[in-house]
Order: sequence, then structure tokens, then C-alpha cells
Amino acid sequence: MVSLGKILPIALGGLAIFFLGNAIARPAQARLTGQALTETGVGLGSSLSSIGGGIGSLLGNIGTGSAQLLNPLFSLKTLIYGENYDGATNQVAQIQNASNYTIDIPTPNTASSSPAVSPESAPETRQSVITFPSGARTTYPLSQAAIDYYRNIGVDIS
Repeated sequence: MVSLGKILPIALGGLAIFFLGNAIARPAQARLTGQALTETGVGLGSSLSSIGGGIGSLLGNIGTGSAQLLNPLFSLKTLIYGENYDGATNQVAQIQNASNYTIDIPTPNTASSSPAVSPESAPETRQSVITFPSGARTTYPLSQAAIDYYRNIGVDIS
């Protein structure tokens, strides 16, 4: 029995010899044949592309449709359990559904809220004349901590 694998190369070789002989004997007809084959190939490619696009669109629409069929189930889960259901209690849903809830706004510690707490006062500053090693002098408002720091690093402050 003759298999297709043995016949196909012989048939393709014969077809190539036929086209080559036709191109040599009748060049005008060979050119028209080439144009016809090109147009057929372009048309076939365009058709296959259109079919592929249609199949892709069909499958995409099937996926979107099936997801939308399941959407009511997810909406029902959200309605029952709340937005962020992960098995734990949803505190946001409980607060929103509570009939008596208050919002806690923290208040800062003041002297009036607690007798043991007193507000910090700003450190006292005074105008100090700073003499730099280059001999330049300038006046800045400095706290006692700043004056001590500059004196420790060797800057003359009066």
C-alpha cells in the first residue's frame, strides 16, 4: 500500500516542474497565474483571519455571559455577608447596620482634661551674637540648648 507521505513529495515536485515549464513557455500566462494565486492566498488569509476573529469574539462573549450569569450569586453573598467576607466578622458592616453607634474622635491631652498633664511651653529664646571663626558676626534667636551646643563645638556666643 502506498502512503500519502511517499506520494506528496512527488506530487509537489511535479507541480513545481509544471509551473517552471509554464513560466518559460508562456511568461504572460504565468504572470497572470501568479497574480491569481496571490489574490487567492490573500483572500484565503483574510477569510481565515476573519473566522479566527469571529471565534475569539464568540468565546469572549461566552465567557462574559457565563460570568454575568454567576453575578447574582456574588451579589447575594455581598448582601448577606458584606463586602469583605473572609470568614471573620465584618466589623464595617456591623457598624453600618447598628442602630446606635457613635464616632470616637480622640481629643488631645490638655490641662483641662487631666490635672496631671500640663501643656509644654516653648523653650525660651534670646538674641545671641555668634562670632564665627572667620571673624564674621551675626545675631540669631537661640535657645539655651542651642547656645550650649555651639559653645561645646567651639563657637563664641555672647
